[in-house]
Amino acid sequence: VVYFQHGILDNAMTWIIHGASESITYQANDIGFDVFFGITRGIYPRKMSPGHDPKTYWYYTGDDIAEFDIDAFISNVYQIKVDELEQIYYKDSSLTKEEV
Repeated sequence: VVYFQHGILDNAMTWIIHGASESITYQANDIGFDVFFGITRGIYPRKMSPGHDPKTYWYYTGDDIAEFDIDAFISNVYQIKVDELEQIYYKDSSLTKEEV
């Protein structure tokens, strides 16, 4: 897994704008890495995740992004990969998840 995070006044297009031959993200994918992009909350498209207070969601600092957002991205990437591996394992196994 490779995780790419754009800068504070930027967006994930930074990692793909130069196309497949020039972008490290395409190259990482081509050699077999799963590529994930972190997109911070102040960048287009501006959509708020469900369950957040709109009065405080848009009021944040770079420290908030580092402490909360990036941690949440990494946790979600981890869970996605765990779920993916479990699906592969249990698909090829006659045991159920509870039996293991």
